[in-house]
Amino acid sequence: MFILESLNQFFFSHEYNSNNNEYLLVNASGYCSTESSIKTHLKNGCTDYLFIYLVSGELYTNIGLIQPGQLVVFYPVTPIHIDSSAAVSFHWVHFTGFGAKAVIDSCRFDNANIVDVGISDNVIKEFQHLDKEALQHEYCFKISAAARLTTIMVALSRNKHGTEKQPLKEQKVANSLDYIKKNYCTDISLETLAEIEHLSISRYRTVFKEYMGTAPLDYIITLRIKKACELISESNLNLREVAEAVGYNDQLYFSRIFKKRMGVIPSEYRNTALIASKL
Repeated sequence: MFILESLNQFFFSHEYNSNNNEYLLVNASGYCSTESSIKTHLKNGCTDYLFIYLVSGELYTNIGLIQPGQLVVFYPVTPIHIDSSAAVSFHWVHFTGFGAKAVIDSCRFDNANIVDVGISDNVIKEFQHLDKEALQHEYCFKISAAARLTTIMVALSRNKHGTEKQPLKEQKVANSLDYIKKNYCTDISLETLAEIEHLSISRYRTVFKEYMGTAPLDYIITLRIKKACELISESNLNLREVAEAVGYNDQLYFSRIFKKRMGVIPSEYRNTALIASKL
């Protein structure tokens, strides 16, 4: 099971349940909000489904970088490697049941696939109600928990398809963000970004971090590594070509940056991705 010392955990039974006798059954749920680092490596994954919804911070995983407003569902026996080097907060749910796969398929959440669904206050409230069901164990709490999990997945699936998306805070730095996303693989200076937003360099750095939760140059590195993860997992490019594609002409330097962010070197990440794709 997905266990972290720093999070609030709520179990729906004293025994961990991995059977499929019920259509949809929540085994456990929790909320992690910590300033310390997190490292969870499960080579053989879990025996049930694991659902993670990130609220703030970043999670570096074997399938890529998870950012706020994104979710991932790990199917049973899928390798799970999660690392965080800074403050992070997220909701998680373990669940099973003979209908679990049908519910996930209906919501179009593929195995070990990072999905951008946005931050939803209503969904966060549903997670809180879900945890409350396990904490209080009121009459029919298991049925209620399954219903709330379904509500959460449906709402986030609708967000994914653009029916409930909320305005982004990042609008105040939208022009420079657009420039970064189009040119992240080139050398970008703070001076250039500040000029785009008609701000001084110091003011731009402050405003950017206020709305994005990270410094501009760190954000650029995040985009580069995220794209690198995609290319390593989904393309036939060799690692030197991947490095150049995301803006690093020095492959050794790229490898050091990648390992610092992802916890493994690019070749190890590719091997893990290949194993996960065959499950």
